[in-house]
Amino acid sequence: MRRILLAFYLFICTTANAQKFTKDYLISEMGSLQRSVRSVSMQSDTIYLSDKQKQELMCRLNSKLNTTLINLDDPKRIAFYDKLWGSGFTAQLEANIKNLQKSLNDPTYRPSLNNVPDPAMVSAMLTMQLDAVTKGKSRPGEQQINLEIRDPYKVFLLKYYEQSKNHWVGDHDMNIEYIRKWRVLENNYKNAVKNYEILKELAGKVMDCDESDNPLVKQLNAVIKFESGFEEADKLAIHTFLTKNNFLKDWLWYTGGKLAVNPLIVTNTWLLYPNSEPNSLITPADTTLFSSVTMDAELKKFLVTSRVVNKVTFPVTEKDGEFRLYQYDGANGYKTDVKANKKAISDEQAIAVLVHNVPKSTSISISLEEGDLKDRGFVAGELDDALNIFSGAITDVGGKSDAISAILGLFNPAQLTARAPIVKVSGGKKMQASEAYATFSQSGKMMQGYDTIQNSLARRILEIQRDENTEEVDAVEIETYKIPLIKDQNVDKRTLIIASLTLPYNTNCKGQCKSIPPVLIDSFIARDECVRLKYEKELINEGANKLFERFNCFMDKVERCNKVMLALTGNLEEKMNSYLPYLEITNRSIPPQLLTSETDDNELYRTIVYYPDVPAAPKKLIYTLKEERKEGEEEVKTDVVKQSIKVGGIHYIDVSAGVAFTTSAYTVGKRGANDLPERDPGEQFKVIAGLNFYPFGLFKQDNRIPGTFKNRISAFVGISIPKSLDNYYTGVSYDWVPGIRTIAGAHFFKETRFKVFNNQITDQASGLKTAGLFLSVNIEPSTFVKALGLF
Repeated sequence: MRRILLAFYLFICTTANAQKFTKDYLISEMGSLQRSVRSVSMQSDTIYLSDKQKQELMCRLNSKLNTTLINLDDPKRIAFYDKLWGSGFTAQLEANIKNLQKSLNDPTYRPSLNNVPDPAMVSAMLTMQLDAVTKGKSRPGEQQINLEIRDPYKVFLLKYYEQSKNHWVGDHDMNIEYIRKWRVLENNYKNAVKNYEILKELAGKVMDCDESDNPLVKQLNAVIKFESGFEEADKLAIHTFLTKNNFLKDWLWYTGGKLAVNPLIVTNTWLLYPNSEPNSLITPADTTLFSSVTMDAELKKFLVTSRVVNKVTFPVTEKDGEFRLYQYDGANGYKTDVKANKKAISDEQAIAVLVHNVPKSTSISISLEEGDLKDRGFVAGELDDALNIFSGAITDVGGKSDAISAILGLFNPAQLTARAPIVKVSGGKKMQASEAYATFSQSGKMMQGYDTIQNSLARRILEIQRDENTEEVDAVEIETYKIPLIKDQNVDKRTLIIASLTLPYNTNCKGQCKSIPPVLIDSFIARDECVRLKYEKELINEGANKLFERFNCFMDKVERCNKVMLALTGNLEEKMNSYLPYLEITNRSIPPQLLTSETDDNELYRTIVYYPDVPAAPKKLIYTLKEERKEGEEEVKTDVVKQSIKVGGIHYIDVSAGVAFTTSAYTVGKRGANDLPERDPGEQFKVIAGLNFYPFGLFKQDNRIPGTFKNRISAFVGISIPKSLDNYYTGVSYDWVPGIRTIAGAHFFKETRFKVFNNQITDQASGLKTAGLFLSVNIEPSTFVKALGLF
């Protein structure tokens, strides 16, 4: 996954002063902030999936659908699903899957589909907005704002699950009734396996099914009784449960075409199928079913559809205090927005140093120091330095739109490649009866054709070699073959039977006679022990023919019993095979209840906040940020930021001096040389000095042009220099930069009035008279004095 970075600068200041970040205001801005994030043109993979990501997601979905199509092409699976949900269900499901795949390649193709996701839902997944800005935790004095990135595939699956859960029919709890349905299936199959094992043991041992007193026949009859009452799987309650539950059909596309009661890998703990319950297809060494995960923590993984990739912290206050923020991007070389930071503050302000995008493996420390500072504005002797300060001064962001632009400037969410897990559910090895009893079945095939053998023997008249006398014979001749006799009843009977069955003249055997298991001949001889051969010449022929008749009768019984056992084996095997698809459903847990998406709160990046103490003005506050991280076993510390901040005071009264210009001409009365009143032109240009009264306070370290109006406006009261008692100036002043002011107001001068009688001044009085409007440019007195010194 590409690193997910966020340079989250929330500067929503509207004045030159630091913005008051109240909690309510900060949270109220999140709505407009989020809307702005959506509306701003950004890179294609910053908010939505890129074309490449969309292709990867479609390939992922197509791969799952293709796997399902491959698995559905299984005749046994087709027969099972069609048996559950009606003839043609599997074919219709395959058609719906192919139509869904077609809609992935053709956005205009929107067919109505069943048991698969709606194409519109898939389209919504591909066009989903990935990021979200949400309110995080609130702590005293701080508020978190979280950047979350959503996993579109998980969101899509959870939405599809919520819709399909409405199709669930049947048990909603892991109760005994639900478990009993599976137990009946398991127990029936286990009993069938036991009886099948009995058949295997009886194969080749039971020769006559009519021998009621034979213990083996009694076992066979017990198997016959079991088979007659052994129901096929479609007669069981579990079949009814699966047939009626449409929810199971809705998830076959997701499970690769393999039926699972719970298609998810997780569920609630109380809905788990008990691990103690057996599964007949799993070996005794591993009796646990391939069921859902047994921990709620795993369920939470499925529910987590988004992750907090960055926790951004801001200081807030419920009071009227002000914060000045100094913010750095820890994932981008600790860059900072110069326009958004302040290199000068008043000692009435609080500051916060915020380092955003700090990886969890990295820590940041801060160290503080102080320096001397002259708290004043521009001065003539330091004009160059003042200009540098002016050009490098950091201003507050003027409005919310700029704040949002600052937020978006370094906003860089990662390319999301969340991968949802692939669930693989596999059963144990199938027990095929045809394999387990191949020997027995083959023996049955060997026995076929015995009736033709026996008929052939009954019709034949054996040509037995005779002596002229009635002495006992030591050999018989069948056709041209001479068969020796050793006068041992059992051996001679076996010899005659085998010879009669295997000689080339017995064409009716068609090669099958040679395959008669010796055990059958031995069994017959044991049963024929009470009948003895007579070796006299005149009796051996009859004895041999009767031997064959008895053997034929024995083989008839064997054939009838064989047919019974073959039929029994086939029926039992067929019924057992009907259980196999049900037993292969190893995920039997009940799906979880309606789910609610969750967010992984384990962030990748975070904000570290420091609140340095602001010294009393005038001072320089210097802080150093140090990065601490591990490289192997060694801990590396690196200075990454060193910032100097001027801490100035707020001035409500200040002194200024300058040159005033009275815009209109005026005259001033005086006592003339002849002791009579005279009027001289008044001086329109005068050097003045006075006091500026700032109702909102002047911050001299703020060198912006024109600055914040209310903090730069002042009332001016001044006098002229010299003749300070003759000229008075009052007006309104505005500091374009601290210490350089323009003043406009009224110029009052001292006017002397004379009383003349008989050409003599008999009385005089003084007062103030308005000379008119004056304009002035004032600077700090020390600077003004230095400027006058240049002339």
